[in-house]
Amino acid sequence: RAAVQRRVPGDPEVQLLSRRIQQFSEQISKDLHHLVHELQPAQLEALGLTAAVKHLADEMDRNYNIRVTVHIDGAQRRLPPLVRVICYRIVQESLTNIARHAQATQAAIKLQFVTGAVKLSVSDNGQGFDVPAAFARGGTMGLLGMQERAEVVQGVFKVESSIGAGTAISAAIPTHFPEQQPGSLSAQMNDAIETDLAVETFDEQGAQELKNQEAVDGK
Repeated sequence: RAAVQRRVPGDPEVQLLSRRIQQFSEQISKDLHHLVHELQPAQLEALGLTAAVKHLADEMDRNYNIRVTVHIDGAQRRLPPLVRVICYRIVQESLTNIARHAQATQAAIKLQFVTGAVKLSVSDNGQGFDVPAAFARGGTMGLLGMQERAEVVQGVFKVESSIGAGTAISAAIPTHFPEQQPGSLSAQMNDAIETDLAVETFDEQGAQELKNQEAVDGK
């Protein structure tokens, strides 16, 4: 905006264009915060990635009678909020596909914390499918959505399956985004999630402090 104003200072049309650019930018920021808030699952906010994934596995066993094992490898650490959301959603969508389409009796989730990335895989012993045909039909079963989530942060997404041989979905999600310069999409999304979490944490702390103060006043 400032660069536009400096080019033709005082020009009414330039001033109008500058204001519209500013309004557009502010609206994008508001929309982005709303979108990220919608994408942030309640279980992930409350439990963290590892516990939230284990909760998904327990739900599969309870609701679909599909036994899901969870293996965690490497030193767990605090991840950028965007990375947590992407990993969780890929695992969640993979399990949804297993429940709906795979006719599996068992599945396995693996989370591997390595330097600079989180690697994950979800595999099952189900009926499998033709991967090229699935992508040719527009990425049915949410495959394109999972791939796009990984690629937002320049991650790697892979699907391995064949008829009668089960399915394995894997991804490697970097924890430091190569393109994450100020203003980039991944930076804005990550900052938006951090802001939402900070606000919620502040609200929780404020509520607790108010309860404590009421308890003191009531004595």
